[in-house]
Amino acid sequence: GGCKGRPEDGRRPTRIPTMRPTGSSRSSFDEGLEAGRREANKLWRDAGNRCSSAWGDFQNTVDRKIRARGWNTGGNRSFNQGARAGMKEVVVEKEKEC
Repeated sequence: GGCKGRPEDGRRPTRIPTMRPTGSSRSSFDEGLEAGRREANKLWRDAGNRCSSAWGDFQNTVDRKIRARGWNTGGNRSFNQGARAGMKEVVVEKEKEC
């Protein structure tokens, strides 16, 4: 009996939430990378998704944001390196698209 696709006792298999893994094996570099990408994509949208902003303004805005967030300092080095790398990835990606 029971519903299809479920274990016999009717409980769902335990799944680790994908949003905020607590005991995750992800490095702080990876977390920084993700944060950097997110932030840069947001800046890109705020800039109006325009290619004209990819060549100059966008890079400057990203650099300012890195400083504003303190991602250019040694604080949490691994996270900060990841964040800078993530933002640079988005800059390069937008330059390629344009």
